[in-house]
Amino acid sequence: MTYRLTIDYISDMNYDKGYGKIFATMYTGSMVGSGAIMFALWPYVIANMLPEYGENGKIIGGRVELNPKLLSAIFGELEEDIEGAIKKCCDADAESRSEDEDGRKLIKRGQYEYDVVNFVKYNQIRQKEKRKESNRKAQAAFRARKGQNKNGPRYDGAARRFEQSIINGEPTEVQDKIVEETLPQPKEPPEDIPF
Repeated sequence: MTYRLTIDYISDMNYDKGYGKIFATMYTGSMVGSGAIMFALWPYVIANMLPEYGENGKIIGGRVELNPKLLSAIFGELEEDIEGAIKKCCDADAESRSEDEDGRKLIKRGQYEYDVVNFVKYNQIRQKEKRKESNRKAQAAFRARKGQNKNGPRYDGAARRFEQSIINGEPTEVQDKIVEETLPQPKEPPEDIPF
């Protein structure tokens, strides 16, 4: 079971959508017993982390800005408790499922700036979801062009006119005329064949 948390924003790094996928294992791993603040902080980190690019333009890591005063207002908790949760994310964690950086979740780089240790892993999940969504949209567009909507019947022009006439509240004579126009017309037998 997974939970999703999304926050839209535009950044200077052309990273147009913050997206975090929250796995149920977050609630069964080394964070168990860490308190509600930790479980508010970590999804905030996942949803707000931004990529860092290498010289070749590829994503090499990620960062997040965590201002305890701001987070205190957002979470409705004491600033020093927020600072404690951030510190805990920066400490080595022998029980962590991730062995990177001795199980640390964050590494402090500036006053409010932190590296997200497993950013590349989270970003790969985000990209996979983005590709799936893009493929779903492309497949739906293809089906619509071919008239093969898997979620309903194929509609031709007459069916659309018929449906629209019902929606518009037009008299049944209009619908009857649409049906008559679309029915195959009987062919007249050739005159030179006797019956």
